Amino acid sequence: MRLLPAPAMVRRYLLSYPSVAALTADQRRVVNDGRFAYVEGELGLPIGSAGWSYQLEAVAFFNGTTPPDDAGLLAGPGRLHTHHA
Repeated sequence: MRLLPAPAMVRRYLLSYPSVAALTADQRRVVNDGRFAYVEGELGLPIGSAGWSYQLEAVAFFNGTTPPDDAGLLAGPGRLHTHHA
């Protein structure tokens, strides 16, 4: 296995969903189309009466001078929900 240089920068997206079905549908879509370098689905424990939380964490690498195209990464059928950090 060859080592490769690490990307200079990373943009992390934390996307919230109303249901596990919506989360897994978008998770399958972005894994299949390869738009993110890293994807992970998360279910959060209920807090009070708020119920479960469903989130998709996704990562896009970039060189530090040209940031990722947020609109392009978050667009598509079913529309990814937008909350990123």
